[in-house]
Amino acid sequence: MVEDTKCECGHQNPLGTVLCESCGKPLQEDAMPDSGPLEMRYDGVLRRSQRENPTIIDRIWKFFSSVKVAIYLIIMTLIGAAIGTIFPQENMFLGDVKFSTLYEEKYGTAGRIYYLLGLSHTYDSIWFKGLLVMIGTSLVVCSLDRVLPLYRALNKQSIRKHLGFLTRQRVTYQGSLIENGQTDETQWLGDMEKELKRRRYRVHTEDGALLAEKYRFSRWGPYINHIGLIVFLLAVLARSIPGWYMDQYVGFMEGRIVKIPETPYYLENKKFTVEFYSEDELAPEFRGQGKTVPKFYETQAVLYICESNCGTGQEPKLKEVASHNIQVNKPLVYKGFKAY
Repeated sequence: MVEDTKCECGHQNPLGTVLCESCGKPLQEDAMPDSGPLEMRYDGVLRRSQRENPTIIDRIWKFFSSVKVAIYLIIMTLIGAAIGTIFPQENMFLGDVKFSTLYEEKYGTAGRIYYLLGLSHTYDSIWFKGLLVMIGTSLVVCSLDRVLPLYRALNKQSIRKHLGFLTRQRVTYQGSLIENGQTDETQWLGDMEKELKRRRYRVHTEDGALLAEKYRFSRWGPYINHIGLIVFLLAVLARSIPGWYMDQYVGFMEGRIVKIPETPYYLENKKFTVEFYSEDELAPEFRGQGKTVPKFYETQAVLYICESNCGTGQEPKLKEVASHNIQVNKPLVYKGFKAY
């Protein structure tokens, strides 16, 4: 059976459309009795996730466009992120550490189970990154599934609407326009247009019909938030791309030159200085407790790059490329690298 989805106004609507995308006439009147208000979110424009007889791609699209699915994904990610904070992650330990025994020795049986389940590197795991990718996909699909119909509804809306569309709004009024001494509907529309424009409405008229709108941009608000979240997730995932991000914890003893892993750079700690507050300088709540409170940290650092004999086991030939006295929030910066 072939269903005719062409409206009496002449517009051909996609299969499954509830309201005519052009004039707004209800197309499924049996399912939408006259007593109920119409769904006005997209002025009748059909979303892809609402298609009848969906293909496999449409079913995948519908899955990721579901707000309920997005909420479940967010909850699962929050639970996974919380579990990752029970014990320190592997990248928090310095030096050559044997993690297969470290967690059991330090945290007992719970630590061993934590390590065997792979939770000691939660944030670098495939399943956690997979959840982030699925959340990002859900945000993109949810946005496209709603932004495109909203764009069509706002930019291709007709001024004249079907009577059934007008009388099925949440707030309606029907009455005579001929009042207060006026005898011409055209005059009434002209006066109304001037008054609405005075109140900063965007007014459109056509064949005795008037459409006024205001604050259209506010309807894009949720999708602007979606874009912000998508950019945030892309930034988080970009840290996993080789060469885009590196985060290393390395110990630099005073007077030693140490290689920075996965780079051709070496860093020398020429001198480390730390100063502490005297008892008289401490705040009242810290006095008399025998605590030492640091006042000042500084590392006189020199950064080198290896020019030859790199990774050969021989003494590398180094060239100084930067030097800086590293303090709190004042790192050594060189070509995108920051040493804190």
